[in-house]
Amino acid sequence: MDNQLNVGMPAMVALLLDEGARLWLEGALSAAQTHLERAFELANDLGNAAGRLGAMQLLASLAFARGDLEECYTLHSAVLTECRALRLDIGVASSLHNLGLVAALRGDFDTARGMIIAAINVYTVIGRCDAAAAARANLQRLAG
Repeated sequence: MDNQLNVGMPAMVALLLDEGARLWLEGALSAAQTHLERAFELANDLGNAAGRLGAMQLLASLAFARGDLEECYTLHSAVLTECRALRLDIGVASSLHNLGLVAALRGDFDTARGMIIAAINVYTVIGRCDAAAAARANLQRLAG
């Protein structure tokens, strides 16, 4: 989630997130989910926003990989709400971009375009040209 949060991430939460992400990339989705849910619970118990948001984002990506668009949408929406409350711009942009992709898969192209354009605007304002370019590429795919 970049370094906009002033709170550090506890080592055990970071380890669980890293292991969960590795397992997901290796295709061990069930084991990945177990690690990520544990990371979320631990971060939540410790009151660590960075760990909680990181776990929610990864769980949303895992849901997307499993084809569970409802769970993916719910998690990204929750991350968006928290990131807005924390004024965590990179998290806002990332959530909007991901929600736009989910909307596109649902066939709601107007909503998808609006969310991705909003993400591009935030990415641009915070100087994340790489992320803005990736979002523009997704926007182009929607147009084609």
